[in-house]
Amino acid sequence: MSVIIGDVEKPFGILGAHSAKKRKFTADETFFLNSVAFIIAEVIERRYAEEELHQYKEKLEEIVKERTIELTRANEQLSMEISRRKKVEKDLENNVYFLKTLLDAIPSPVFYRNLEGIYQGCNDKFSRKILNLPKIEIIGHSMQEFREQFSEETLRETEYNDKILLKEGKSLPNELKIKCAIDGELRDFLVYKATYSNLAGEVIGIVGVMLDITERKKAEKALLKTEEIRKKEIHHRIKNNLQVISSLLSLQAENFSDKKVKESFHDSQNRVISMSLIHEELYRTGETGDVESFDFKAYIQKLANELFRSYVVGNKDLHLKLDMENVFLGMDTGIPLGIIINELVSNSLKHAFPGERGGEVNIRLHRLHNGENRSCKDQDTCAISEFLLIVSDNGTGLPENIDFRNTSSLGLQLVNILVDQIGGSIELKKGEGTEFRIKFREEVCPEKKQK
Repeated sequence: MSVIIGDVEKPFGILGAHSAKKRKFTADETFFLNSVAFIIAEVIERRYAEEELHQYKEKLEEIVKERTIELTRANEQLSMEISRRKKVEKDLENNVYFLKTLLDAIPSPVFYRNLEGIYQGCNDKFSRKILNLPKIEIIGHSMQEFREQFSEETLRETEYNDKILLKEGKSLPNELKIKCAIDGELRDFLVYKATYSNLAGEVIGIVGVMLDITERKKAEKALLKTEEIRKKEIHHRIKNNLQVISSLLSLQAENFSDKKVKESFHDSQNRVISMSLIHEELYRTGETGDVESFDFKAYIQKLANELFRSYVVGNKDLHLKLDMENVFLGMDTGIPLGIIINELVSNSLKHAFPGERGGEVNIRLHRLHNGENRSCKDQDTCAISEFLLIVSDNGTGLPENIDFRNTSSLGLQLVNILVDQIGGSIELKKGEGTEFRIKFREEVCPEKKQK
């Protein structure tokens, strides 16, 4: 009798049984043999399963081993990366700490803001001296929130300069007056600003350094005052020296009997007096703090009166008429003009009214028009103005054959030279008397016009 060991579709083999005598196997014997074949198949399957399991286990152990090696390597690399990152973070912390220490070591207030004007950081000098607040109460806030320290003018000027910096990339140092919170004192600062960028090169904010120039401005003011006092003293000494020269000329003239020689000494004395009066006016005007320019109208009044006192003798009915704008002129223009007026008025008084003839001498000074404005010292703008100076008389007039531009007269030669010196032009109008018209240009500041 034979039975299959295992499944019909996948048998392991055949189990056979033999009888010594020819007979038929019973049902119990057949069941027993099938049971034995079943047990054998189960054992074989278990062995196969155990072997597969063993192979799978070995393979799994190999995989686990390989994975363990990979994980060990990955873990080692991760540990190295973590160590490297920790080192980088430590270096960054050290760099940040160094930069903070460096910022705090700077003796000037330093701040940096983002593009919205919000403070991102500052140094101790800024937090303590300017706002007198902890940094944590400054970071995250804008200038608009500190109006007690920053005036409306300061806020407007800061916003304007920030826009120029962000638009044109140019830093414009500007002066600001800021009320420092630490002591309530209004101090002067010179602010330098620049943009800063992220790693991608994009501009993300503005950094600024504030230099306290309060003491420097005080020193400059004191130095300027000292300089003005020195210049004032120089004008005073020059005036005194010129007066001494004038007296010497007067004394020297007494040693000559020749009328022309005496007249030459007299003319020279009046030229010296005209310069002396300018320095006297500069000395007087310097009492208000300005020693670079002087009141030209006041000077001409003194000069003309001095000339009338010097030349008009007897009972001559001569009069002086002045029609002049109030204007302050600098020395480079005022001194030549003073000598020009001295020569022209002297000529009128000496030659235009012979005998007992009476008459009038006119001096007029008017602005023709203002030119373009330009910046000037200690002012926002100054106007370059054109003036017309007229010196005239109603006397006998110049002879027709005299060319005032080419003459042997020292006085008229001097007039032409000085007109050229100030970059002006001169014209002569003849008729009933004599009229000289001189045009010139001069820088006139608003502050000087108000004095």
